[in-house]
Amino acid sequence: MKAEHISIAHKLEDIPHVGLKTATLLREAGVTKPAELSGMDALWLYNKICSITRKNHGLRLLDTLLAATDFAAGSSPKPLYLIKKQREELLASHPTISE
Repeated sequence: MKAEHISIAHKLEDIPHVGLKTATLLREAGVTKPAELSGMDALWLYNKICSITRKNHGLRLLDTLLAATDFAAGSSPKPLYLIKKQREELLASHPTISE
């Protein structure tokens, strides 16, 4: 079962929308505990993961990272359709990044 607040998330997989594959990518990027995501920039983390793995992981991963960093900052879990809106706004403010 997923955590309802960051304070009770003990492993990365406890974070809403984070599964085994995303948790593995986060660990490869040096993130080992849920609280470490607090204050992290999701786009920076996404770019770091893509750089480490030498692969473009697509927007679903970015959405998941936005949701995870938002949750780690203390927000309650949000459905991905709301995160998608957040991602669209983020990418609109970074014209060099394309969907």
